[in-house]
Amino acid sequence: MDYFETSAKLNKNVDEVIGHMMELVYKKIFINEAKNAGNNGGGDTGRETKTVIINRTNNTVKEAKKQGGGCC
Repeated sequence: MDYFETSAKLNKNVDEVIGHMMELVYKKIFINEAKNAGNNGGGDTGRETKTVIINRTNNTVKEAKKQGGGCC
């Protein structure tokens, strides 16, 4: 369990906690998706791979743009 000392009154470590929680949630989501994809026989699952960028400075989450190249 993670521990943070925070103060909403002083705005101390509030952004850090929210960013950390967002990061944990998204990691858990994508790890579960990867496990579920692996249980389907290893073939094409029809699912799209996503890359998420978590900006801990302003607590935003966005999907990274796909880059060209590659075979798949």
